[in-house]
Amino acid sequence: MIYIMRMKPKSITIREDQAKWVTEKHINLSRFVQAKIDEEMKENLQRLIIRTAYYPNPSREEMILIHMRLKEAASPEKAISLDKDATVQELVKQGQILQVEHALRFYLSDEGKIVAEGALKLFPELRGKGYIEKKEATP
Repeated sequence: MIYIMRMKPKSITIREDQAKWVTEKHINLSRFVQAKIDEEMKENLQRLIIRTAYYPNPSREEMILIHMRLKEAASPEKAISLDKDATVQELVKQGQILQVEHALRFYLSDEGKIVAEGALKLFPELRGKGYIEKKEATP
């Protein structure tokens, strides 16, 4: 299996006073930058391995949480309509989403926000809005 990692080219700009400090401290910036790149690659590779081995596709629960996160449904005022199917009921039972009183509108709990962010790290391609199904209930 071949893994392809895409990295965004970045440049580092150092102010004159910073350059003087770096020179005085005999810091090798290229070694520092390489260490940061290695650290970032290691983290991305670990996510890729975990995803490939254990989570090749997002679950229905993760899709709902990601959808809610992308819609910024993080408070009762920003709650969105969802069909109250078994998956939504389970997420409410787990405390990951909360229901607005007397309505079929839902928003992420603090725990749900954390889970949604983790799922987005595992499935970053879902940040593109076209990937999330619009399964909202009609009001």
